[in-house]
Amino acid sequence: MLVLPAPDGHLVLQTASDDEWPSAACTVLEEAIAEATSASMGCRLMLTGGRSAGRLYRQLRGSRVPDYSKLTLLTGDERCVPPDAADSNYGLILRELVEAGPWQYVAFRPLRGWTDPGQALPEYEQELEQEVDVLLLSLGTDGHVASLFPFSSSTSEQARRVTTAIAPDMSTRRLTITRRVVAEAGRVVILVVGSQKGGILRETLYEDGLGVEHLPARMVERGTWILDRSAGEAFRGSRG
Repeated sequence: MLVLPAPDGHLVLQTASDDEWPSAACTVLEEAIAEATSASMGCRLMLTGGRSAGRLYRQLRGSRVPDYSKLTLLTGDERCVPPDAADSNYGLILRELVEAGPWQYVAFRPLRGWTDPGQALPEYEQELEQEVDVLLLSLGTDGHVASLFPFSSSTSEQARRVTTAIAPDMSTRRLTITRRVVAEAGRVVILVVGSQKGGILRETLYEDGLGVEHLPARMVERGTWILDRSAGEAFRGSRG
């Protein structure tokens, strides 16, 4: 992988092709899980949703984790849909990762978007009193991460660890972690797949005039960014 220039606190890695990023991301996650497990005898890994994540989870099935019984899976956001809905993050993780192979032995504690938010939010608030060791996010084309969208009240929330959110298209109510969880996480790994997101990453890391309300990904103050070739070329090209 190429290591691209980045501000202090950030590691930007680019793969040689558009097909190699899942393998690269798996390697980064394996190392982060092993490090967390060695330091605390366990690892709390928070996963994300979306098409890129689904592709990563299929690769992650064959990963090398020291002890699956010491791994706890969490979810960073969820649509308020039934767990068997096509766009459920919980359902995605079950289908692509947890239901087969050694990952079936991990503890899975998802954010329950399909239940009453009045019950789900306080339950997960308590769950997240214990730090997330490794947080996986995916960068959106508008600069969002989890379900923290530009100019939304969820993005400005700082006291709570979980809150409600509405996507810009107003299609589905969601539950999401807040910037507090991002700040408290031991390590943050962000997927950046596609040329459009490479330009957004450049703005995220280098446009000082844009705040978190414009680009929620700016709440990641230290992170490992995994770019495919297209994203990397756009990231470097957009810097001139």
